[in-house]
Amino acid sequence: MNLKPFIFFLLCLWAPFFQAIVGRSYPKQVKITRYYLESLRRTRVDRALGFEEAKARIVMKDGWLEADGNDSAAQQNIEAITFIQRGDMPRAKALLLEISKKSPQFFPGRFNLGKVYLYFKDHHHARIEFIRARNLVPQYWMNYYYLGRAYELEGDHNMTLYNYRIAYLRNPFDFISLIAMGDLLIEKKRLTEAKTVFRFCLDLDDGYNNALIGMGKVAYHYKEFYDATIWFRAVDIDRPYKKELHYYYAESAFFSRFYKKAVEQYKMILNFPQDAIYSRISLTRMRARLRQSQRLALEKDSEISSDYKAEDK
Repeated sequence: MNLKPFIFFLLCLWAPFFQAIVGRSYPKQVKITRYYLESLRRTRVDRALGFEEAKARIVMKDGWLEADGNDSAAQQNIEAITFIQRGDMPRAKALLLEISKKSPQFFPGRFNLGKVYLYFKDHHHARIEFIRARNLVPQYWMNYYYLGRAYELEGDHNMTLYNYRIAYLRNPFDFISLIAMGDLLIEKKRLTEAKTVFRFCLDLDDGYNNALIGMGKVAYHYKEFYDATIWFRAVDIDRPYKKELHYYYAESAFFSRFYKKAVEQYKMILNFPQDAIYSRISLTRMRARLRQSQRLALEKDSEISSDYKAEDK
């Protein structure tokens, strides 16, 4: 008896249930082109009709969501943020967990709890919280950005890029998700696509610091160190920027033999010991490179001085 048709029928019948129980379907990986990025920009303003009047106003303060309601969830959430600002993350986490149990529909608590999980590098629970936050307020673009961050830290890069694209689609006036996308493409050695992303940002805002840094990083990874220094030089450090600039600027200057500039930039990055760059580059290596740059800068100055003395003779 041929059982193949019967087995095929059973597989088709159970496939949806198996997918729901075992895992998620993955979006197809797409090539990041300028045409694709342009397609994400909205050409009209969506009007949402039929919503009930808001019970509380939600605002973002220093990266954390607050609600101005008088209920216990809103008050505990503000208390949790106070602990976060003091650096007492364990107490903040305990409060936010309590809110999630007593008021599971309280959106700011879910969102803030997800960010706290990211702080503790608990990427799995962070992803769960941001999925819940997304389900509560699907129109809020930062749900997708932080969901992408959680997937990135878990190593699921397809889902990361997918959520960064959705974040930009929801808010095409903020480039943070595009910068994160470009950085991930650099990490995956998709340098041409990363360059497309950063160039796209600069076409919309030619002075956007993090896009200038991104272009410099692409040049750095292509080993075009002099070109990289030109991009980094264009960054206005009087406006917000990613502090990793100083590391890549220092490295590019070092390989371009601009040792004094390398010394200056190594010293500057050492002023930010909590920056994410130290998860990839050790503090010991950074200090060693600073000493090496100082020594080479002195040798170069000595050579130039000797040349001038020879000319005088």
